[in-house]
Amino acid sequence: MDALERIADIRQILSNCINDVVNSPDMEVGGICEVLYALRELKKDLGLLDGELEQAAIGRMEENIIFLPSGQQVERRTGADRKAWDHKGLATIVANRIYESSIDMDTGEVLLSPTEMMAKMLDYAAPSYWRVGELGKIGVSADSYCEKSEGKVSISITSKK
Repeated sequence: MDALERIADIRQILSNCINDVVNSPDMEVGGICEVLYALRELKKDLGLLDGELEQAAIGRMEENIIFLPSGQQVERRTGADRKAWDHKGLATIVANRIYESSIDMDTGEVLLSPTEMMAKMLDYAAPSYWRVGELGKIGVSADSYCEKSEGKVSISITSKK
């Protein structure tokens, strides 16, 4: 049996196991939580194994792109982490560039309003979130500008240490 067949078997075993737990009327909540804890530990282990396998593939790839017989495309990419951004400094430079680019070179007229210039900043910055509390302080309801779903209930499991 090759690795792909064994992984398919493991996926089926896990799926059956979880279905058995979820559909068992006799399973107590403590038992369900034990299985949940074990599954989360397995998930961590899989993350480590994924990393090892990825490094092995990277080390053996001779080309940056390969095509698998099953149809997937595998691409080796190089990306740099960018951290500790000087957000205020960068925002100042971008704001100045936006302002300068809004001036008509022939007439000297400023073609964009301050509001339009501020909105244009979003062409260069893509916030992954808005600060809901801060928006509330200026009387803006974040819920009016996004799709809000029902809160998700989850379980946190911590190990004794």
